Amino acid sequence: MKDEVKRTIGGTCWVKCLFISSFIFLLSSFISAAQPPIDLADFPPEFFPGLNKQSPEKIYLEGLMALYPGRVLDKAPQSEGPATSREPMIETLPRGITYVRLYDLSDSISFIDAHISDPILLIDLRYVSSSMEAAKRFIAYFSLSSDAIENISTPEETAAHSKGSLQDLISDYTVRPNDRKDIVLINQKTSGAIEAAVDALQRTGKIVTVGTRTAGDTGSYGAIPGVEGYYVIDGEVRAMSGPSLLGVGLEPEVPVDVTAAEDFTGYQLLETGYSAEAILRTRLPALDPLEASEDSEEAEETPIDPILQRAVEVVIALQVLGKLPME
Repeated sequence: MKDEVKRTIGGTCWVKCLFISSFIFLLSSFISAAQPPIDLADFPPEFFPGLNKQSPEKIYLEGLMALYPGRVLDKAPQSEGPATSREPMIETLPRGITYVRLYDLSDSISFIDAHISDPILLIDLRYVSSSMEAAKRFIAYFSLSSDAIENISTPEETAAHSKGSLQDLISDYTVRPNDRKDIVLINQKTSGAIEAAVDALQRTGKIVTVGTRTAGDTGSYGAIPGVEGYYVIDGEVRAMSGPSLLGVGLEPEVPVDVTAAEDFTGYQLLETGYSAEAILRTRLPALDPLEASEDSEEAEETPIDPILQRAVEVVIALQVLGKLPME
C-alpha cells in the first residue's frame, strides 16, 4: 500500500539544494542580462523614492512575491505545529453530539481512541496548526480505505515515498466507522498539513466542514543562498485529488459570515470557563435594534459563537434528513 503522504520536499537534501540552486541561477541570469526589460531610471524618483538604492535581487524577488503569493517569503516561515501543547477539551452536548476542541494533534491520540465510536463528533480545529506526521495520523483515524489515506500528497517525481499501511499509522487503535459523517470547524488560523488532511477527508465525504476559509499555509521553504531575508518554496502538502491550497486556503462546505474578531471572541469564551452548551444558548443583541422591522417582535439576535452555532445546526439538519443518528 502506498503511504498516504507524498511530500514535494523529498527525502534527500540534494533535491532541495538542486531546486534552490536552479532558482538562484535563473534569478542571476535575469539580473545579469545585457538588456534589462525595464530601465529603473525611467521611474520618476518623486514617485518611486529610493528605488535606485534597491538591489536588483530584491526588486525581482518582490515582483515574484506579488505575482505568486505564498511562493516567495520575505520573513522566516513559521515552524510546523502548534505553539503550545494542551489536552483536548471535550463536552457532551444535546442530540448525541460530542464536542471536541483540539489544540495539538500530536497529543490527541488518546482522545481519538476514546471517542472513535461516538455517534456524532463535532471537531473544532480552529486555531490549529499541525505537523505532517500529526495530519497523517488524523486522517488515518477517519478512514478505512487506502484511497482516503493517499489523499494527502504533493505531486513531485523526485519525492521520496515511504512505505506504510493504515495499521502502521494507527498502531493498535481502532478507526472511525465508515457510516459516520463528522462535523469539523475551521477558520483562517487553521493551517499547515492539517489543511490538506481536512481537504482530503472532505473530498471523500467523511466530514462536513463549517467556518471560514483556512490559512493556506501548506508550503515549506528554504533560504535563498546569497540573498538575506528571502525564502523560496521547495515543497507543498495537498490532497491528491484536490488543487493547491497554498495562499488561498480551503473553503468550507458550510461557510459562516463572521469576522476574525467575532470568531475569536466566541472561541475564547470556552477558554474562560463557559461551557459549550452555555455558549450555544447565549445570543448577542442586534447592534442596531432600529434596523429591525416594526412588525418584528424583537430585534434580530446573533449567536455569540456563530461557527459553533452553525455546526450544531448542520448536525440537526443531517439528523432530520436521516444522515446522522438521532439522540
